[in-house]
Order: sequence, then C-alpha cells, then structure tokens
Amino acid sequence: MLEVKKLVCGYDNFLLKDISFKVNSSELVGIIGPNGSGKTTLIKAITKLVKPKEGEIIYRGKDITKLSFKELAKEIAVVSQDAQFPDMVKVKDFVLLGRIPHFKKFQFLETKRI
Repeated sequence: MLEVKKLVCGYDNFLLKDISFKVNSSELVGIIGPNGSGKTTLIKAITKLVKPKEGEIIYRGKDITKLSFKELAKEIAVVSQDAQFPDMVKVKDFVLLGRIPHFKKFQFLETKRI
C-alpha cells in the first residue's frame, strides 16, 4: 500500500537519509521518536508538502510525484497535533473537512449524495 524507498528529504539544516519501509493495507503503523527526529518531516514528504531530494514514495503502486495534490488528498489525510480551528466546535464538522478533495468545482458544502 505504501512503500518508501531510500528516501532523503528535509531542509537545509536537517535531512532524513536513506529511509526505507513498507506498509501493507492490513497493517497499522506508528511513527515514534524524540522531538526533532524527523517524524513530521517524514509525514510531510509522504503528503507531498516536502519534496524528496532522493528516493521514491509509492502509494498503491503509484509514485506520489505523479499524483496531483487533489488525487493524493482523496486517499491520505493528516490532522496536525496543533491544528487550530476556533470556529469548529463539532467533531462532525472537523471530520467533514476530509470530504473537501471530493467536492466538484465551485462546490462549497457537502451534499446528501454519498
């Protein structure tokens, strides 16, 4: 389902180097490590927010560099630990944010159609 091969990514002052792993569809995986170890950088690379300097990220058999942000967002979503949405009181409203990549052009609200 997700395969990371020899990934090198990061910033001028910090690089993750030679990261490789595979996650099958039936597996649940956690990323753990101390502050500053690159957990968020890895997630940002998998979601195309950080461009890899080397290596590949394959999701469901496709190189993520070949997928548009919208295509990838239909499959992968990330909720930041420090996400701040002061006007969003209901969990339902927050969860419905995951539907946005599925909206049609100029659609601003969820419809009853599933």
